[in-house]
Amino acid sequence: VFEGNIIGRVFCFRDITDIKKNQELLKHQAFHDSLTGLPNRAFLSESLKHAINIAKRNHHRTAILFIDLDDFKKINDTAGHEQGDLFLKDVSTRIQSTLRESDILGRLGGDEFLIILEDITNQNQAIEIHDRILKLFKTPFDIQGNQYVVSCSIGISLYPQDGQHPDELIRKADMAMYQAKKLGKNTFHYFDESLERIAIHRVNVENDLRHAIKKNEFTLHFQPKVTLLTERIESVEALVRWQKTPDNLIYPDQFIPIAE
Repeated sequence: VFEGNIIGRVFCFRDITDIKKNQELLKHQAFHDSLTGLPNRAFLSESLKHAINIAKRNHHRTAILFIDLDDFKKINDTAGHEQGDLFLKDVSTRIQSTLRESDILGRLGGDEFLIILEDITNQNQAIEIHDRILKLFKTPFDIQGNQYVVSCSIGISLYPQDGQHPDELIRKADMAMYQAKKLGKNTFHYFDESLERIAIHRVNVENDLRHAIKKNEFTLHFQPKVTLLTERIESVEALVRWQKTPDNLIYPDQFIPIAE
């Protein structure tokens, strides 16, 4: 400005391409797994919120598949972590090939993966996906000339019947997955309320066991072993009992598996 009149303009330019690239990189790293490039837990939680909103609006369902590899540790232990990492990348590629474009596959960490199936109109769509995934693992994985046969266990929860919130649905799919493990692995299991009751009972027993140790509530009962020929007691078997209250004696089958 000269004597009150505008006589020109000054422009200042700065190339911020690198800044934008770095911002995008940081954003990607914050929401994606560094090994596989798949969405991480934070991204999956936000995606599940979005999927729930769509299902609520359309009166449809959302399915959550919690996948855990069976005996994956043996690859790390026998072939090393580099082979294990390549195996996980191959697994993610295989699973992705079975999904629809709208479905989301992510890695929670370790050998745990999560799939969000958006806008499910009937349960058969979820059944078709988890059947396809189980079949995928029947074909050996070839990693740098080494072949590995590893199966997986899948737990499934459904919105809205199993929960209304992302964390709740993921937790229940996780519980269902552990039930699939108990059934012998290489299978799937849908969440049901009995699983939650068992989990709550387990947590309660674990907490009670810690207090029981402090209170010296455990006692030994001795079961004699008798030789029939001599009718003499040759030895005794020591069996632990939990005297929770004077009138409540808890037998080992009810707490030993949890204590172990």
